[in-house]
Amino acid sequence: MNKRIFKRCLCGVLTAAMAATALVGFTGCGDDGADLTVMIYAQDHEMEIYESMLENFEAENPDVGTVELQRSQQENYATSVTSALAAGTMADVFYVEPANIARYATQNQIVALDDYLDEAQQEAIADIWPDAVNAFRYDTETGETEVGALYALPHDYSVFMYAYNKTLFDSKGVAYPDNDNPMTWDEFRDVCARLVTEDENAPTWGCAIPSEFYVPQLLYSNGGHFLSENNRTLELTDANGTPQPEFVETLEYLQGLVADGLAPTPEEDAALGVYQRWISGQIGFYPTGTWDVANFNNPEIVNFEWDLTYFPVGPSGSYSAARAGTVGYGVYANSDNIENAVKFIEYYSTNQEGQQQLAEGGIQLPNLMSYATETFASQLESGEVAYADNYQVVFNYMAGESAGTAPNGYGYRNVMPEYFYTPNQLWWNGAEGFLSEMPTLLEGGISAEDYLIAMQTTCQELLDTAWAEYDQAIGG
Repeated sequence: MNKRIFKRCLCGVLTAAMAATALVGFTGCGDDGADLTVMIYAQDHEMEIYESMLENFEAENPDVGTVELQRSQQENYATSVTSALAAGTMADVFYVEPANIARYATQNQIVALDDYLDEAQQEAIADIWPDAVNAFRYDTETGETEVGALYALPHDYSVFMYAYNKTLFDSKGVAYPDNDNPMTWDEFRDVCARLVTEDENAPTWGCAIPSEFYVPQLLYSNGGHFLSENNRTLELTDANGTPQPEFVETLEYLQGLVADGLAPTPEEDAALGVYQRWISGQIGFYPTGTWDVANFNNPEIVNFEWDLTYFPVGPSGSYSAARAGTVGYGVYANSDNIENAVKFIEYYSTNQEGQQQLAEGGIQLPNLMSYATETFASQLESGEVAYADNYQVVFNYMAGESAGTAPNGYGYRNVMPEYFYTPNQLWWNGAEGFLSEMPTLLEGGISAEDYLIAMQTTCQELLDTAWAEYDQAIGG
């Protein structure tokens, strides 16, 4: 296992402190007399479930008093949080991302939960997917993430999986991917080649390359990485300027998929985006998040049969990697209601009735392993809850290393992309970031080696600037 992907030694992470700006849909802690305030972002259908859960929570915990759900806009949420923390008006409970934990912990802005959790609460938390819980741990003495004190509880946990178009497979007479075994890159190429239709009026391709949501999975599944262990140095090349071999293999593989007509070219992507081509039935394999499943099961959006499989494993890799994500509930360190706030986040993270509402409502998969792999899995198996036939893919990815290995010996991993752990992502997806010239690379306009050499310099400068601004903002 590549430890650099799963263990991070950080002194501070994510967004540098931003200037205070007007908040959107957010009022200061306790402004209207609520006993407990909770700052979240949510869509309308999500909000209905959260409010239903709140009624149950208040009924079961009358000693907590009234609870106010303060709804912010997701696109402005990070700014709202930074502003509220700076002004000392943060709600008692607020959403936090794993990459923010180190900064909040070192600046004493968030509560370490361990001393506030009773035995029953700790037992309930032990039933949450371990990688989701560990994403919110941080050791303030060593600067190591994923270990140490627990600073938040997962609101949700999600992974990208690989969806495939069963209808296209059937039309081409191609066998479906094995439900249990991830493919190798060579096997994947062979399947993609058999799904191609060279017809300008009705073309099909084996796969698509939505770079931001595909490059990390292939790189990690080939044993590669982007950054040093402290997330401050790009390692696209070594100190002598030699490109990282695993990365070269990955980029050359992507180039080959395009050059051989197995994936749309950047020009074809510009004419019609790969997501649109996928839902139009033109793509064999497509990365999908857990949140996409409801749309893919809607016949008004997708009118073909589909299922789930694993991302293929590269020649230098030993496991199939899926991009993971989670957001958690944290408790403001200056809250006057810490114990009640901890009750609230434990309830929203672990209450089975609430988890059932969220899962059956298509908002997220259950946090609780026992419920997910037993009752919920039975609902998926019977069709009571619509999902995908091979739903075990998502459970294997969510369980990660603890899921064991496939019959062919490959493992499963859920990976928080390394750019989650840097002060900003400009080095990754900014105007001059790593992805900025991917069309040129995919078209074969530059070699994989030259691309990595060029981006090492450009992206390192962007990353250095981000960390310098961050260090200055926190007084480092």
